[in-house]
Amino acid sequence: MKKREILNSMSLIDEKYVEEAAPYNAKPFVILKKKGLRRTLLLAASICLLVAILVGTVIGVLQRKTPKETYKEPEFVDGPLYTYEEFAMLTEEDPNIMGVPTNKYTKVTVKDPNALQAASLHFDEPALIYDYITVRKDLNENELKAFSDPIVERYCNMVGESVPEYGFWGQTRYDGEEVIRNGVENNEIGARVLSLYQYQDHYSISFFGPSVAFSIEDCLLSLDGVTINVDQRKSDDEIEKDMIPIKEKLFELFGVEFSDIKISRVYDAEYNPPQIDYFYVYFYNKSDHELNSSLNILSDNIYLRFDNETNTGGDLVSDGVLYNVSVGYEKYRSDPYERCYATKKVDLLDLKIAEEYLSKGYVIGGYACPVCTAAQEKIDFEEYDFVCVRYRICKDAVIPFYNFYKRIEGDTYALTNVPAIEIEGYAEHFEKVQSNHEHKTQ
Repeated sequence: MKKREILNSMSLIDEKYVEEAAPYNAKPFVILKKKGLRRTLLLAASICLLVAILVGTVIGVLQRKTPKETYKEPEFVDGPLYTYEEFAMLTEEDPNIMGVPTNKYTKVTVKDPNALQAASLHFDEPALIYDYITVRKDLNENELKAFSDPIVERYCNMVGESVPEYGFWGQTRYDGEEVIRNGVENNEIGARVLSLYQYQDHYSISFFGPSVAFSIEDCLLSLDGVTINVDQRKSDDEIEKDMIPIKEKLFELFGVEFSDIKISRVYDAEYNPPQIDYFYVYFYNKSDHELNSSLNILSDNIYLRFDNETNTGGDLVSDGVLYNVSVGYEKYRSDPYERCYATKKVDLLDLKIAEEYLSKGYVIGGYACPVCTAAQEKIDFEEYDFVCVRYRICKDAVIPFYNFYKRIEGDTYALTNVPAIEIEGYAEHFEKVQSNHEHKTQ
């Protein structure tokens, strides 16, 4: 019960009625006049109402639980959770293809290895395994319109453009999910394009910018005179301070407020030194889910995506201030703990076993393109530079992995992964595939 409602209820008690009723209370068996009776009954009813409100409030507080508390305590499991075949399906690895021992990795840029290691799970403590599901709800065009119309109107007012009339149409994604989105006609608002979706699990609205093949002036975006840009040369703390006036306008635009900021730099590691492809700034509530700080954000968020390429990857524009920004907001249709919740607790795989897998090339990960993986320079991970344990979303589960980093040059590292939990038949699978491969090549 809100304070205002309690006070409103208490205001029903008029002090003059209490004073008038006092003499009657002092004399038993007195016969009340009709006027006095009405006032006394009103007083009694008000007191009963107040008591009911207070009792209901207390009971509500006692019964109220956070979504996290509605799930059972994760059970401890001693032994492997998955067979290799089950694990391969989770990670979308082809169980019939063996990892190339010395060059199944991706190139990443690591500016601060200490920060990565500080965010690592503890090697000597059990880790949680999470179920990761999509909560699908029926699509509703009226709900989508109620979500988008106020935002589009506020955006147009902020950038000085007229509000467009936009329609909706249904679409089936490649994975079979049904969505509703805005039509492709009348979706340009000034220098930005409106993109609006209702998925079965969340809403998404964004105003994305043009390719930076256009001039900087074409890329500029200001909301009520506040220009949105980011200086990639600054530290995260400095950028957070720069975002203060910008975030206030974003909160006004989307009608929400968030308490935390996350900054993510995506580098093109093929350059020497590496250069930024994309720069992300997220506004969200870290407390909405315990994995929010270590994974992709699992709850509602506003994001700014700054592009730093012209048309294709590698065609980079600036090493300073970035202007070409896309502004977006994602609103989920379910609570984060409905979609991701801990179900199991397991001991981590001993690091020595993971290092043995690493030395033999029994690794998970690498470029999506097997040709690219096979063509890249071989890296000897025997003397890796550092390792940390981090969570990774694997289809419908969140699982910890050992991330092994080997420095190539400067801030560029080769990264490869070994599952940080016991997988039944893991080594046997690689040995079998390798044996078959050697037999075929003889």
